[in-house]
Amino acid sequence: MGRAYALGALALLVAAGPAWSAELVDRVDPAKAGAGWDRQRFSFGGFVQPRFVWSPEDKAAEVPGEVGFQIARARLEQQSTLSRSAAGDGGLAVRQAISIELMPEARLVDAYVDLQAHQLLTLRMGQFKTPTSRTLLISDKSTALPERAALDDLGPRRQIGAMLHGADRENIVEYGVGVFNGEGTNRLGNVNRKFLYAGRVALSPWGGPGTTSELLDPDEDPTATVGYAVYVNKDGPEGAEEASISHNGEAFAHYRWVTVQAELLWRFTDWQPVDLADFNSNAWYVQAASFVPGVPWADEHLAVVGRFDRSDALVAINGEVPLVGPTDPAQGRQSVSVGLGFYAGHPWTRRAQDLRLQLLWSKNDELEDLSYDNDQVSLAAHLAF
Repeated sequence: MGRAYALGALALLVAAGPAWSAELVDRVDPAKAGAGWDRQRFSFGGFVQPRFVWSPEDKAAEVPGEVGFQIARARLEQQSTLSRSAAGDGGLAVRQAISIELMPEARLVDAYVDLQAHQLLTLRMGQFKTPTSRTLLISDKSTALPERAALDDLGPRRQIGAMLHGADRENIVEYGVGVFNGEGTNRLGNVNRKFLYAGRVALSPWGGPGTTSELLDPDEDPTATVGYAVYVNKDGPEGAEEASISHNGEAFAHYRWVTVQAELLWRFTDWQPVDLADFNSNAWYVQAASFVPGVPWADEHLAVVGRFDRSDALVAINGEVPLVGPTDPAQGRQSVSVGLGFYAGHPWTRRAQDLRLQLLWSKNDELEDLSYDNDQVSLAAHLAF
């Protein structure tokens, strides 16, 4: 009976919450100031991203295309915080976060603990995103377009490891530097006994909200950011080792209705066996998102988005490596995407991004004379709860 009552109460709390993560526990005890944890918080939420996708069939290139419905992501997220200061001034705190992706099958995404000595100094341990690019660090809940640029495919994403990170109160300086197993997610250990080293620093001279979103609300203060990230990784057994070093530069700016973001990546990969070709990888993109200015209602709920995206994952340094077909991943690619989005915003959701519907068209081109018809139209929805 007690268990049923507890589950029922939990269900009522979730149902009563707004369309973002529900604070199931947010308890402040000033009487304990200076003795134990002054504040205890526990939240539960997630998001779902259904969409409809159309791309043509290209029989000559033996590419079937696609038409139909998808669920790009369906994620559950849970977080909790124990802090020494009820005012939340960035002092001593312990946090944990767990997220689980449910599509196409259930799997662990994030699982980490933050041990914060100060807002500028936090140790994170577990499985989480590496500090290797701005677009990666933005949550799937807060990207400007339904999917990230191709640059995101050229570096490590979530890894198991440890990282020191922090930011000042105004987010004028953000940083993260860490060491990781370098073998991907959900592994039991570091099999190859080698490590991935990664670091990022971002500077915002006028401060801002930090690396939180690719589309800021019009009422956010103006901000501008430049940043740099680097990682070094070694993989493979002795005698067949692969070593990579990557450099990433970023820029970000927001003023009233408009948010602009750009990144440039260059990576060099060296194979220990002399019979394997060393190669470079490069990618860059520029994207912009803008609410419709000067039009009542539309200037808070309708936004135009666009991106120019270019990448070449495998550029052989010594000699030529012929492509095997138009879908060969070694072929350079370019994409131009434009779209229009509806964002619910206030008073229905806390952020404009929490409930949105975007219609997007992408013109995709191959850059090495092996083209095929792979343009795409998508209608993508997102709901954070």
